[in-house]
Amino acid sequence: MNTVGVSIKRLEDPRLLRGAGRYVDDVVRPGMAHAVIVRSAHAHARLRHVDLRRALAHPAVLGGVTGADLAEPVRVIPLRSGARPELAPYLQPPLARERVRYVGEPVAVLVASDRAAAEDARELVEIDYEPLPAVVAAGEAASESAPRLFAEGNVAAS
Repeated sequence: MNTVGVSIKRLEDPRLLRGAGRYVDDVVRPGMAHAVIVRSAHAHARLRHVDLRRALAHPAVLGGVTGADLAEPVRVIPLRSGARPELAPYLQPPLARERVRYVGEPVAVLVASDRAAAEDARELVEIDYEPLPAVVAAGEAASESAPRLFAEGNVAAS
């Protein structure tokens, strides 16, 4: 059966349109905790310091981690398509360490007893950034004069 270019009736739409959809955010379990991710506001910057102390002092916060807290084997996110040694320098850590390379890159995770407390605690995380020049167009990234996101360069493979 060839479905390319053919309209396919979506089976899930009626329940979603009636407000009967169920989402992860709808799940409530006894003793459940809520996590928030603290994300970079910079496209490219050195992470001078990430301080969770004020956030961890919040009464509803259960814990938190930064990239510096992660040990092997979770130092980088592995490739799903198989090992390619030439890509190893470009693998992304779950939480940034030393440098952020895009707006929204995860820097820390906080866990609290409820969602509101987790979101409030996120605002208490203190991050000292040293902004660096950013690459704003993909075509610029391959240029020799472009700011380097990685010591090895900006082109992982071609």
